[in-house]
Amino acid sequence: MVLQSQRLPMSLLQVAGILMGLLLMLLTRHRVGWSFTNEMAGFLLGLLILVLSAAALAVGERRRVEIGREGIRLEVAWRWGRTRVVRIPAAEIRDIALSALGSASDGTRSWDLVVMGRDGRETHLLGGCAFEGRLDRDRMDLLRREARGLLGLGPA
Repeated sequence: MVLQSQRLPMSLLQVAGILMGLLLMLLTRHRVGWSFTNEMAGFLLGLLILVLSAAALAVGERRRVEIGREGIRLEVAWRWGRTRVVRIPAAEIRDIALSALGSASDGTRSWDLVVMGRDGRETHLLGGCAFEGRLDRDRMDLLRREARGLLGLGPA
């Protein structure tokens, strides 16, 4: 089984953050002075959003997860060519669990597959990347059960 992140939705979100930061800075630019006012706070917030979004766009993480009988291979690649590969042998995996990110009250709950190692380590496979079906708990639970079957961990 191979899962691969989608770089385009994340890039669009980061570009939207840059534009939002620029807009906030533009709307509060004429009132910036040396005293701390609401306008100055808005300008600084816009600057913070701009810097964080630009940094995230520059890094541009992509993930590829391969799950098979021999174990899990997680490849994390950044936009500037650096790649990191993590291999987890099947013998070192105790279980695969679901982890909820965000809250249901604001409507942004997403799900992540977590590898529970025999040594107590936890490895989040999907990280902060956009994966198809990540917002659907039933789909992620189906992927979890399929991964458990491929790794020979038995029924969920």
